[in-house]
Amino acid sequence: MEELYNQRTIMMSTVTKEGMPAISYTPYVKIGNEFYIFISETAEHYHHLVNNPQIAIMLIEDEKDAKILFARTRMTLNCKAKKLEAMNEAAWDLFKEQYGEKMMAPLKELDFDMFQLTPENGRLVKGFGQASTIQIVNGEMVLTPITGEGHKKRKK
Repeated sequence: MEELYNQRTIMMSTVTKEGMPAISYTPYVKIGNEFYIFISETAEHYHHLVNNPQIAIMLIEDEKDAKILFARTRMTLNCKAKKLEAMNEAAWDLFKEQYGEKMMAPLKELDFDMFQLTPENGRLVKGFGQASTIQIVNGEMVLTPITGEGHKKRKK
C-alpha cells in the first residue's frame, strides 16, 4: 500500500448538483490518514465538494509499472471533504516540499483553497484475488482480506 503513496496525484470522483458522477484528478499531500488537496474555485470539482462533501479517491499503480493492466495495484477510499477556512500549515509545507515553492507560491495568491479529505472506508486491490476492504478504526486503516469463491467461468 505504501508504494501507492509515491503517486503524486489522486483520481477523484465527485458528485454534481444533479447527482451525476464527475471524475478528475489533483495533486495531494497526506498527513496520517488525511489527504489534502489544493484546488481552484474555477474547477468544477471545487463546487461539487462545496455542495456535497462525499468524494471517492483512487491511488493507482502507474501503467508503465504494471505487469498486468487488468490487475493494477490500486486503493480506493470513500472520503468526506472539508473546505478549510485556514490553511493547514503542515500540509502547505508538504505541498511546497513535494511540488516546489516556485509552483505553490503563485497558487496561494490565486483562488485556490485547501480541502481535507477524511477516509471513511475503501478497498485495496493488489492483483487478481488479492483484495481487502479498508475500515478506519481508531484513526487507523484496518485491512480485511476479501475471501470467497473468486472469479468464476460464465455458464454458456
